[in-house]
Amino acid sequence: MAKISKLTSQKCPRCDTKNAVAARFCQNYGMPLDLETALKVEEYAKKEHLIQDEILDAMTKGDEIRWDQLAKLVAKKLRSGV
Repeated sequence: MAKISKLTSQKCPRCDTKNAVAARFCQNYGMPLDLETALKVEEYAKKEHLIQDEILDAMTKGDEIRWDQLAKLVAKKLRSGV
């Protein structure tokens, strides 16, 4: 007979809040609860920072910025890669 594993809540390492079994972030602080999620958040933040640098560079050069095109570009880069 196969063992049935008991599902338990996840405890936040920062504030000890009990979170749902499937939670990826602490419901109190929003901190990632596992390494995989933390790494994804870090990767997303790096992409976001690079995009901000590109926008500031374009603005500094005096390039015309069409906000509708910029929004599409940012969404595309965040989905794929920078």
